[in-house]
Amino acid sequence: ARLNTRIRVWYRRKMDSARFTSLLIGPALLAGCMAHVTVPRAPSRDAPLAERVRFYSAWRPVVMNSTIHYQRDTGTVTAQSTDAVTLANGTVVAHPEDLIPLVDDPSPYADGARRASQLSSRGLISVLGGVGVAVAGAVVLGAAATRDGSLFSEDNRSLATTGLGIAAGGALVATIGALIFGPPANQARREAFLSLDAAMSWRMNLCSDPRGLRDCQLAPSAATPSPSDPAQGQPVAPSAQAPWTQ
Repeated sequence: ARLNTRIRVWYRRKMDSARFTSLLIGPALLAGCMAHVTVPRAPSRDAPLAERVRFYSAWRPVVMNSTIHYQRDTGTVTAQSTDAVTLANGTVVAHPEDLIPLVDDPSPYADGARRASQLSSRGLISVLGGVGVAVAGAVVLGAAATRDGSLFSEDNRSLATTGLGIAAGGALVATIGALIFGPPANQARREAFLSLDAAMSWRMNLCSDPRGLRDCQLAPSAATPSPSDPAQGQPVAPSAQAPWTQ
């Protein structure tokens, strides 16, 4: 099944601003704030073929949602992030680990999904921790400003300098956390979503056939046609035995 990609575009006038924004608050880090979903356990390869075909046709991935940031004046792409995957039944999933019940565990997909989750969590903790420290520094700075109305007067200079240092340190921690964990978290999430179709097919022992889906060890004549998609009135496309391609 070919990967369809739904892309959301953000316009930025300055490339540096777009890159910083996408890394700092991009979906790879904000995934920890998004709702988790619960999916059923996929049938084993020993289940009846019709049951496996019905399950795969309902829960297979069909669309990967992405966001692209680019510089408005030149059209140069500055960053791209993977937000979520949409399944055939309309379920939108932002956390790859939520889909582990659809595949074997342990498996390469399960390992990659957990790695993506760990990287996103570390990045989110770094960013939120740094922002918290920066806010604390701003509070100290505000306290210095309200003493006598002169922020860097002789009496306030030490307190104001301390506040500035704390705020700058917090902003630095948040930025470094985003830069260190953001890109690898996004890449791990993308790789996991791309491998989901093949991982599901492997668990349920389903191979594609011009007529539908079949047990991988059976001849093509044993294929079971996929159920029709109610929304389109057309047969559901059979799975490919490889990750999606863009």
